[in-house]
Amino acid sequence: MIVFAAGNICQAKQNINSLYGEWRVYEINGAPNSNKKLMMGFNIKEHRIFGNAGCNTFFALIRNANGKKISFGQIGATRMSCPEGDNYEFTKSVSEVASYKINKAGNLVELKNKKGNTILKLVR
Repeated sequence: MIVFAAGNICQAKQNINSLYGEWRVYEINGAPNSNKKLMMGFNIKEHRIFGNAGCNTFFALIRNANGKKISFGQIGATRMSCPEGDNYEFTKSVSEVASYKINKAGNLVELKNKKGNTILKLVR
């Protein structure tokens, strides 16, 4: 999976449909993710995202998706009492997403904040 992170990010016009499906969280704010439960999914047809933050699940509507820009509405989540807790940094990063880039192979996506900094890397 490390090879995916080194792949070039496509600069060409992106298609939002390329995000469809479930993605594993590879990196959060530049740090490798070791929690295999963390995932994020995109249901483009229903204009929503969903995922697992370690114990609780989360969901939100895709508010804006235009070219390489993407943002989400308010994130909702289940509220189970979790002995291992949830990854707050992950869900906080999801709420800050403003754009995305997908590599040419379509197996790595970088989610970026308003400043253009990569805050999440997801792999298929």
